[in-house]
Amino acid sequence: MHTGAELELIPRWPWEPSSRDQGWAAKFKSLSRYAEQHGHAAPAREERWEGWRIGAWVSQQRHRRGRLSAEQQATLEGLPGWAWVAPMGRPAD
Repeated sequence: MHTGAELELIPRWPWEPSSRDQGWAAKFKSLSRYAEQHGHAAPAREERWEGWRIGAWVSQQRHRRGRLSAEQQATLEGLPGWAWVAPMGRPAD
């Protein structure tokens, strides 16, 4: 385990989550509430939820699978009805 002083020696070490990480977390929380209400995490691509284009965001996450962190992938996979491929009967991503 590293101490704070050791971590500060790493160039560009961030103590705060990046705005990109915060944005991902905010959209994930919104998707989580969507899944809670709808019973699945597979909104239609054009669907909006809580002010987000949540369906488009889900589509982006599917396409970014190989670039998401293992933690992000596991978090998405923990949602009810999450699938890395759009369910049948939905518009193609």
